[in-house]
Amino acid sequence: MNSSSIEVKPRIGNRISILIPARKYIMNVAWTEEKPMPAIELFACRLLILFERLSPAEIREFFGLSEREEEELLESLADKRLASMDQQGYLVPSPLLTSQKDGVPMLVRYTEQTEHVVLDSFALTVRKEQKLSRLMYGLPELPMPNSSKDIGVDKIIEEFSRQFRSYLEVTRHNEYERQRTQLYKVMGCTASEVLLLPVDIEFNYMPTKGEPKQWVRSLERLGSSQNRPLSSELESHIADFLGSNIIEEKGTNAETYCRLVNDSVLKNFVDGYRVDYSAWMTARDNSKTGYGSSDTRGVFGPLYLLENRREALIWIRNTLRELTDDIDLKALWMPSNVPFWGANSDDIDRFVQDLKNILEQNDINAKISLIHHGNNWDAPKNLKNIFPYGLSDPLHLDRVELFVIPGIFALVQYHGQPNSDSGISVPIGYMTREIERINQIELLFKSRLSDLNKLKITWGNNGDNKSNIVTQDLLPQNWLNNKISRKSTRAILSLNR
Repeated sequence: MNSSSIEVKPRIGNRISILIPARKYIMNVAWTEEKPMPAIELFACRLLILFERLSPAEIREFFGLSEREEEELLESLADKRLASMDQQGYLVPSPLLTSQKDGVPMLVRYTEQTEHVVLDSFALTVRKEQKLSRLMYGLPELPMPNSSKDIGVDKIIEEFSRQFRSYLEVTRHNEYERQRTQLYKVMGCTASEVLLLPVDIEFNYMPTKGEPKQWVRSLERLGSSQNRPLSSELESHIADFLGSNIIEEKGTNAETYCRLVNDSVLKNFVDGYRVDYSAWMTARDNSKTGYGSSDTRGVFGPLYLLENRREALIWIRNTLRELTDDIDLKALWMPSNVPFWGANSDDIDRFVQDLKNILEQNDINAKISLIHHGNNWDAPKNLKNIFPYGLSDPLHLDRVELFVIPGIFALVQYHGQPNSDSGISVPIGYMTREIERINQIELLFKSRLSDLNKLKITWGNNGDNKSNIVTQDLLPQNWLNNKISRKSTRAILSLNR
């Protein structure tokens, strides 16, 4: 097939969540609401507009009312200033009723109440107040801007008044009511607590000549399945924050990575620390990134994204089904030391929970552990709430990411930087269930840990509670015996420390 005929689509390279500062304000407000009239009053008003005047007896007969019901109807129309009695005792429409649009009268109700209004601290846009879940504590946070200290109450009231429609959209579910509510005035405003609000950001890439084209899609969470776009001003502040995070060029570079993990595909697209993402994506669209085996495939973006995790979990499940002997199942994850690794609690949690269920169906003693730097890369709280176990080691993490279930599955990725003006990395590499590659990655993993005796458990099943688990319970037995679980016939590369 001619490569020019292949449709090139953007690829999801990463997805993260960050927390933006906001402040709650307690406001005393008044607004007017149009309310539909009871059906009998509505039809009575339409009759008055049509015939201009009616006797009480005609109304009673038309609607089949009792004397008491007739009296209540007439009193209600008078109280609402929709009709009155003339000198001849006829009911006639009031000027208020005749001025109604399309002859459909509406009741206008004046309401005073206290509202809790949330405005973000950067663009002063109305946001929905939300409680942070346990998986959000520890996500990257935008610092509070210094300018927020100088914002007066008058400015806050002005912004709320200007964005009143947006406020109704995030606080009122009934569209009919939102359309018929108008702000009357704000009687008072008091600054309250500072909040943190989650924002989801997705990064998509399209190959071009040079750095790939990056599309950033930022959304405010309104609920489990609802969101809305951010203002351009707030997106600008987020872009500045992302760009301020630097991915340092130190440790293992891309070329060394390819040699260490025998990545015969990626080596064609790297130069020092640089990865030519555009060329790789173009080659992928032309089916030129194969590893010569259906049991090894390239992975673009984090393993835990829906686009990748579905296939990875299928591979793991199918491999376990093929086993006839009992196996010691230990999953170990060594992240990369880049600014936003793990800033995606929802997707990581789904992957870890699904993986845990699969492993425990085959081994009730299966364990999943995150290995993190003990000093300079302490695990954020959100990761402690996701991974069942944590292990720290006096190692120096870099751009290489490793995930291995010995004898079953392995993933290796290098975190390159597609765009020089953004601190977002896009991991790229491969996953495999070829035993020779798995064994090779196991040895690389062990070489990075150096001395297994120096590993320390930093948290256990219950958050910071380490329970009665010891380090040896979290490591594959063949590692402790310094053996590989299944025979490999391929030469193994190791990391020069």
